[in-house]
Amino acid sequence: MKKMIWLLLFLCGGPLLSQEIANTLPLTLKKNKGVFQVVNNTAKQTSLFFADKTDITSVRLDDKMQLIDSITAKRPEKGYDRMVGSNFDGNSPRLFWTSSNHEKICLQWFDFDKHAASTQFYELPYDGERFLETFSSQDHFVILTVLKRSSSLRLYVFGKDGKMETKTVALTGKFFDYSYKPTDLYGVLGENFLPFEAPYALQKITNESPVSLTEGAKKRKAYFDGQKLILTFDNNSKYTHLITIDFADFSATEEVFQMPYVDGNDFYGVNSNSFLSQDGKLFQMKVSSSKLAVSIKDTQNKGAIIKEYTAFDNAPIAFKNSDIIQEKGDYGNTRTLEKTAQFLRKTNNMNSGVSVCGIGGNYLVTLGSVSEQTDNRMMFGAMFGAAGVLIAAVVWNPTLDSFNSYQNRKVVTINCLFDTEGNHIPGPVKTLAFDKMRGFLEDRDGISSQTIFKLGTFYYLGYYKKDDKKYFIHQFEE
Repeated sequence: MKKMIWLLLFLCGGPLLSQEIANTLPLTLKKNKGVFQVVNNTAKQTSLFFADKTDITSVRLDDKMQLIDSITAKRPEKGYDRMVGSNFDGNSPRLFWTSSNHEKICLQWFDFDKHAASTQFYELPYDGERFLETFSSQDHFVILTVLKRSSSLRLYVFGKDGKMETKTVALTGKFFDYSYKPTDLYGVLGENFLPFEAPYALQKITNESPVSLTEGAKKRKAYFDGQKLILTFDNNSKYTHLITIDFADFSATEEVFQMPYVDGNDFYGVNSNSFLSQDGKLFQMKVSSSKLAVSIKDTQNKGAIIKEYTAFDNAPIAFKNSDIIQEKGDYGNTRTLEKTAQFLRKTNNMNSGVSVCGIGGNYLVTLGSVSEQTDNRMMFGAMFGAAGVLIAAVVWNPTLDSFNSYQNRKVVTINCLFDTEGNHIPGPVKTLAFDKMRGFLEDRDGISSQTIFKLGTFYYLGYYKKDDKKYFIHQFEE
């Protein structure tokens, strides 16, 4: 590891050689070296972490991907085997490692002002509660649990000073009286949607990357921006249940938004889902084998309907901006479906979903469905190789997860473009950064230790080439 840092000090700080290569780091990585990053958007810096079984090195880069400095430290002791999040104290990142049961926490702080690393340890006083998920922002790292057989949530909140406080949020429970569904939050979280979605699973939605339809098809989602934690539930096909926790005072509000109407019967059922945009617009979709309905609602204005769209099996989809694409297992294995009836049938038969991302001041909406994964062991192998499998299993990297999420699945999608008033914008959609990366990687062999991250308006792909003994960082524009 010391040899690696010595080599990094020779990093050339010159201008970009092209629009594609942001930088190359001359270094030697051992076999199965894990790489991940923590992005500081406030300071416009990125810390790349190179980890093996014993050591971890943080390499700090500026917004041009040029080296600022680096720190090497021992990896946390045995038992803290998962890096699950981060926050910042000034320009210095703090990593959060947990035990397998999430009851023990190790905070590893890389202090770039003092050029040293330090650790703190916590044991969480779990008392009749079940772990749900972790969340990270610039200032906070949060562990979320639910109290068993209740509608109460508990949050363990770590601030940028590394200190922990505990908050309990008691919900009324009145919105959980579904008559044929569980009557408390614990029961709703515990509903079994396997093999696609496990009980007590929450899908984290971040602003760091485009959200894949694999993530958008989950029934229980969590959105965290550092100021508010929003949970959405689409367990019931009749409506979306939304819970908002305000971090200013840890108060909670609950709302229910009716789904658009699509008729179903005992033989041909319906599927539904929703997605919340960064500016509070709720995109809901409901589908049967013969009809698709989409509504856009303003959650900040009592769920006022902005626009509604419908499509039927016997006519083209008027509000789509792409072909109907079916992808099987990997990026290159795709075909175009010609008929709306095919899209509706496949969307209704698999795990239907919607995802939304901002593009050029408009909304790019992906509608469709995904299948269960055919082989979990191969999820990262097809695109990133064995080294990617190792690091993905033990570190928090939502952008990489989203990028790889279609591996070993059947996926059927359409893309739709809308303006901020919900009006459909006709015409083709420009190629997204993720699609550019996938095409780029198809022509690259012999690479390992990959990572993907976003800083500012650009996406970056990092990977190691053993033959060149260099770590490459490529820049992609959305």
